[in-house]
Amino acid sequence: MSVTVYKGTVVNPAEPDLLEVKRNCTLVVKDGIVESIFSEGEAVPEIPEEHDTVDFGDGILIPAFSDLHIHLSQYAQRGLGMDCLLFDWLNKYTFPQEADFRDLNYARVMYAQAIRDLLLHGTMHVNVFSTIHYEASDLLFKMLEASGMYAY
Repeated sequence: MSVTVYKGTVVNPAEPDLLEVKRNCTLVVKDGIVESIFSEGEAVPEIPEEHDTVDFGDGILIPAFSDLHIHLSQYAQRGLGMDCLLFDWLNKYTFPQEADFRDLNYARVMYAQAIRDLLLHGTMHVNVFSTIHYEASDLLFKMLEASGMYAY
């Protein structure tokens, strides 16, 4: 088991409109997963002898990744057309692919894959952009809510 202890100020987005700020915290990560966060003065349980400690001093720790600009409808085309200018990329890849979101079954499959991968990589908050398709956009926000992610 891999254990890393981080020390610093924890900023936790507890709710969509509320940030909790706790100074001098201890954050315990076991096998890549945040197991516990202890505020200043709280008793920290015994930690295995073999662990790494990273002390950020007054630095800020956010126990999840926040993506402030993501087009989940472009998930299927990630990494494509890197040699294109923006206008060419939009016409060749983006617009045709995003048109497929008129089909709710397609939208459901693509959004489920994108949300799964975001969560696997620790992303818990997204400022998301969808397509012009109302039903697919509504589906996306319902899926994000069901996943436990915060979406704006």
